[in-house]
Amino acid sequence: RVILRRALGFISEFGWDLDLAQVAAWHAQELAPLFPELEKKLGQVKKILEVEKQKYAQSRLRAGSVIEQFMRRGRLGTDDLLELYDSHGIPPKDVQTVCKERGVSLYPPDNFFALVAARHEKTVQETQTRREVPFDLDGVPKTRGLYFDHHDLVEFKGTVLRVRDRMVVLDETVFYPTSGGQVHDEGVLGGVPVIEVFKSGGHIVHVLARDPGFREGDVVEGRVDLDRRIQLAQHHTVTHIISAAARRVLGDHVFQAGAAKTTRKARIDLTHWELPSKEQVLEIERVANEIIQQNIPIEKRFLPRSTAERLYGFEIYQGGAVPGKDIRIVNIKDVDVEACGGTHLDVTGDVGDVRILKVSKVQDGIVRLEYIAGKAAQEAASQEDESVADLMSLLGCPKESVPARARELFEKWKAAGKAAKKGRPLLDECFTLTATGDAEGDVIEAAAREIGTQREFVPKTLRRFLDDLALLKKNAAK
Repeated sequence: RVILRRALGFISEFGWDLDLAQVAAWHAQELAPLFPELEKKLGQVKKILEVEKQKYAQSRLRAGSVIEQFMRRGRLGTDDLLELYDSHGIPPKDVQTVCKERGVSLYPPDNFFALVAARHEKTVQETQTRREVPFDLDGVPKTRGLYFDHHDLVEFKGTVLRVRDRMVVLDETVFYPTSGGQVHDEGVLGGVPVIEVFKSGGHIVHVLARDPGFREGDVVEGRVDLDRRIQLAQHHTVTHIISAAARRVLGDHVFQAGAAKTTRKARIDLTHWELPSKEQVLEIERVANEIIQQNIPIEKRFLPRSTAERLYGFEIYQGGAVPGKDIRIVNIKDVDVEACGGTHLDVTGDVGDVRILKVSKVQDGIVRLEYIAGKAAQEAASQEDESVADLMSLLGCPKESVPARARELFEKWKAAGKAAKKGRPLLDECFTLTATGDAEGDVIEAAAREIGTQREFVPKTLRRFLDDLALLKKNAAK
């Protein structure tokens, strides 16, 4: 986007009659002998360029008012220019023009775009999961991770190489450290609870609940919480599946910009120019569940980096490049291939059902999907069944009528409140609910839209409406 917006700025500044989609087509034609796939993607490229051009034009239109807001804070500095460019798409030249019109001198730094690149690099570094330990690990051999091949390997013995207070480094371990967006394992080590695991260089550090009393050279037994491990493996594996499903539905331009996997839920940030429609989200969920039901084997192996890139291309670096001469490849055949060090299942069928909970826009060009799978999805479904049953009882209607009955209650609650304020008599029909409907799918979400609240607040909101109506009826009877 930095390069594209600079190009659009030059086109605007010099009044060039230049179609960037046509330029892309020329390049694709020129490079066809080396990269024949480029011509196949010209349709997507044209669409993305059109969207970005519209966004650029919109940012230029609102540039003046946005810059004025910044100027009210005081004299504009380099950080302000970076923020205007990064968050609002307003280049320094435009800021300089607006400032000049208002009699203010502004001189952007010559290395402005280098600072933009450095800022992005810093953002990436801040999200890394490696940490430094408060003690010396020089001369201590790197920890061998035993979790790569078998996600269900949870018991082991390891030799203590270094111990300081509650922190322990072993020669090998099955405990997965927080990394790649996946949170750490928990369990016990030598009978003491392990509450955190993290990487420090090539070492894996176990943080225990109390001082374990270990000595260097001791051989200790460890055991990982299997239920937690499986849930995390389900969420990590389904993240790869959701990514593949999104590419099928939205297009090959979709790329992972970030991800997080916990026991409660998982999320993935994807490159896409607009918020996916409800229909597209449902299709992503359907495709993902279809991949799961096919019970496809998941291959996990280490390969030399050059070999992996030659076999699978640079698309393996979803979410960023991984370090090392040898990289671990997770291959769901004909679905998704990624360089990834996380814990993964052996077949897609072990994921269980996946359900997309929420879709949101993180920033311009990045959308976030949040979802649950496996046991978390089962528990959520059970809780939802209970919630739907509660709403059916509360509204006195079958499941398919819940949204219509919620809307009816909302309208009568508003009407009764207005009538009471104006001293008008309340008719009996204000207190009777009769609406029916034929809703399918997520009736709680549909009811939330009808009454203008979030799904978790639907029961509480409807009870408040009913309580208010009951009080109005009681007062009217006096």
